[in-house]
Amino acid sequence: MTLWFENRLGDMRQIAHCESWADVYRSIREFIDQANAAKRPGEPRFKSYYSRTWEDENTGMTKIDVGSWNEFFYVSEV
Repeated sequence: MTLWFENRLGDMRQIAHCESWADVYRSIREFIDQANAAKRPGEPRFKSYYSRTWEDENTGMTKIDVGSWNEFFYVSEV
């Protein structure tokens, strides 16, 4: 499986290759942790309080919402 990140501008990039769904969620946590670590002191850190998944009709991939209003993760089977 390939894990993708879509930013608020709609740009998508690959961020990991995963063997299982546990790897997918671990990679998402690591990505969020790295993004938070890169922020300057005083900038708010992102905290995911939930996740939900569904099949995205436009991409055919599984879309993962982790609580951001405009950034998402996607999983493709390839």
